[in-house]
Amino acid sequence: MNVAAQNVSSTGINVTWQPIDENLQYGIILGYRIRYKKEVSTVTPLRRKRRSIELLETEVLGGNNLTWTLEGLEKFTNYCIQVLGFNSKGDGNTSDSICVMTDEDGKR
Repeated sequence: MNVAAQNVSSTGINVTWQPIDENLQYGIILGYRIRYKKEVSTVTPLRRKRRSIELLETEVLGGNNLTWTLEGLEKFTNYCIQVLGFNSKGDGNTSDSICVMTDEDGKR
């Protein structure tokens, strides 16, 4: 599944994706899940940067919905995003991860 993401402001990222190929669907697609990770750098006592990751998820209902804007994100923060489809049997495979940084300030 092809996924694209673009920052639209200092607190928003627009995510779009292609529908799942009919040959790969095992039932009717009920919707999509967008999983995104906020990368947070922390400094250890040895002054090395270490990243901790918080996994968040948004559910987009309806198999025809192929776009969503993640809102309420932190300014100037890197988010890595994956999309997966789901049906009555469960979740499908996740897309490759795409990373996007929100804008630095609120001018946009």
